[in-house]
Amino acid sequence: MRFIPFLIPMLLISFLILPVGTLPGGMRLHLYGAAAAGRECVSSTVRVGGSADHSLCHYQAGVLGNTVGGAFLFGAPDTEPPVTRITPNIQYISPNNDGVQDYVSFDLEVSDSSRIRGWRLQILDQGENLVTEYRTTDRPVIRNFFSRIFRGSGAVVPDRLIWDGNDQNHRTVQDGIYYFTFNAWDVRDNIAAIKRGTLYVDTTSPRVELTSGECLFSPNRKGRKDTFTVQQRVECAADDEWEASFIDAEGKVVRNFRWTGIEVPKTLSWDGRDDEGRDAAEGLYEYRITSRDRAGNLASASVPEIVLTRQYEYADITLTPTIHSYRRGGEIQFSAFLSSATGLEYWGIAVLNDGKRIVKQINGVDFKKSASWNVMDDDGDRLPDGRYFVNFTALFQHGSMPQSFEKGLIIDSTPPSLGVSHSPGLFSPDGDGVNDVLTIRPGGRDEFGISQWKLSVYTPSGYPFKTFQGRGNIPGEILWDGYGDGGEIVESAADYTIDIEATDEAGNYARSRKDRLHADVLVMDTEHGFRIRVSSIEFVPGSAEFAGSARSVLSRVYSVLGRYRGYRCVVEGHTDDVGTEESNLDISEKRARAVMHYLIDRGLSEKSLSFLGMGETSPQFPNTSEENRRRNRRIEFLLLKE
Repeated sequence: MRFIPFLIPMLLISFLILPVGTLPGGMRLHLYGAAAAGRECVSSTVRVGGSADHSLCHYQAGVLGNTVGGAFLFGAPDTEPPVTRITPNIQYISPNNDGVQDYVSFDLEVSDSSRIRGWRLQILDQGENLVTEYRTTDRPVIRNFFSRIFRGSGAVVPDRLIWDGNDQNHRTVQDGIYYFTFNAWDVRDNIAAIKRGTLYVDTTSPRVELTSGECLFSPNRKGRKDTFTVQQRVECAADDEWEASFIDAEGKVVRNFRWTGIEVPKTLSWDGRDDEGRDAAEGLYEYRITSRDRAGNLASASVPEIVLTRQYEYADITLTPTIHSYRRGGEIQFSAFLSSATGLEYWGIAVLNDGKRIVKQINGVDFKKSASWNVMDDDGDRLPDGRYFVNFTALFQHGSMPQSFEKGLIIDSTPPSLGVSHSPGLFSPDGDGVNDVLTIRPGGRDEFGISQWKLSVYTPSGYPFKTFQGRGNIPGEILWDGYGDGGEIVESAADYTIDIEATDEAGNYARSRKDRLHADVLVMDTEHGFRIRVSSIEFVPGSAEFAGSARSVLSRVYSVLGRYRGYRCVVEGHTDDVGTEESNLDISEKRARAVMHYLIDRGLSEKSLSFLGMGETSPQFPNTSEENRRRNRRIEFLLLKE
């Protein structure tokens, strides 16, 4: 049984601030932490989960003093293991940094009547080999008084952990089956049963390729052009789900198909009927096929502007491109088609604006299968951005006047509107459960659609550090663990920047303003304690004199070190390889000493501090670039348990 003697000092203090009261019979009430020695006392004891002692003490004739004390009993025999729960938000992930199912988020719950001593979440491969793990650490946890009394001061279990598909070296794992295991144990060595589950990593997108012939057909049951045919080639898992549709110009699905990966037909023919077997209306249609596998990988393809007509004489027109930007230049190429040119008297191409007013006409007598347009109106002016329509009309001597359906044209010379923000304001991905994950919120808007985008995080020197990219819509939220594309973590006490760039469907390019990201001082676990590595403490070149923002950075380091009062701190100075070994060793020692004295002046104990100059002997990165040399010029703080 676990006993915690407790003489209720807080309770006594709260009573003692009240005036002494007079009790019936002339007794006066006095409260003390224990009975006074040498008094004549009559005591009675009542035990309720401990003991409460009440004593009547004789002072003088007619006056009795009351003394109250107590010892409270907290806890009970604990033979039960902690109750644990782990819940992944998804089972399939695709860690390809496109913002779609890049990670799995685990919700964790641990409860116990005793303090929690430790916990561990492991990711294992199919052969049960360790891929990566998250576990309790020995880092100090700041709790208030009542938190320690009533909830214990054991290991802190985070509410949520994220696995982004990387191994312990922060390299993306191969596609395949993985397992997660989670358990916890308390200070009584009661160990919870391991909770286990399965995860799937899949970064391979399904693929689809469509091939079609002429996109005009006439399903009038006369045996000529009665069907539209498309060839389909797919590469996917057998159980991937596919959906295909014929969609009219209003966006309504008139014919729908659903298949699994092994069921997708190589050749699909449409007879112009809807899902109920009725003849679909004449007009323009689009064939679209899509699949998103369980890991969020998307595949899609389409055949636009399929012409369904049942007329005896018919006309059609196609245009390339269907979206134009004056920024890119070029002309629109028209290709016209007639069922017959015999007896043709006149043909014309008309470009109409969104209000169906003609803004450009091209016509003639002799039929031409192709024509070009410089994207100017009849007055020779540029057309404003917007949606336009193109049709083709022919007039025959016998009075027939076939007309194509209106084909869409977009003029878009306006780049996307982009922005990016993030939270929290101070990013600290060092595994202590506080601000370990950065939420990046990119924003992108374009009236006619984004084609591709790229979000980049840059080092303090402006070098690309981490990249996310994708096609189509920009995700509203991206979570980041602080590790770069090369597997290294962000620097302590350094300012990074984030921006997003994108190209719209017309080829217009835009880039956002840079969003400044502040990285906090990172306290990293090591085999022997903790390490703080800082490259942003500036010195005057060739000396140990602080420069720039060195003091503000050191002030933050001092605040963090204040949580590690039970540790011995070794301040190490490091340099790059420019200069001689002797001079580098000397300057690194002087700088380490200067930092140590700064910390002592701020109030840290001199007994717990020491310094060491390392010179160029322990580079963090190869000294092969200015960026690497900058990061090698650093101060490290080794925290060793006393």
